[in-house]
Amino acid sequence: MKNLKLIFFLLVLILLAALGHQNRDFLLTTQSMTFNFYFYSYTSPEMSIGLLFITVFLSGTLVVLFLNLMTQFKKNMTIKNLTNNSKIQVEKIQQLENEIKNLKADDLTKS
Repeated sequence: MKNLKLIFFLLVLILLAALGHQNRDFLLTTQSMTFNFYFYSYTSPEMSIGLLFITVFLSGTLVVLFLNLMTQFKKNMTIKNLTNNSKIQVEKIQQLENEIKNLKADDLTKS
């Protein structure tokens, strides 16, 4: 299975390299971007389109990673709360079982 994953990864990497090589003229073209906000305007320095693609990809990856970490944190908190509630309920059950035993013992001694 490990070898299959490695082969698949290398195949994807080779395909991406071939795609980049075939489109190198487009990817190496430089262009600047302008961002117009209501209160501020920004023009970026000229950069290659390939670098822009990589920047956008890495930014998206970081956003997804952050969102997944937040979701995992919420799940861990839910698990922790449910585990604590379970422990409290088990203790309450044991307490009630002890009460029942004591009441039965008291009932037997009175008879």
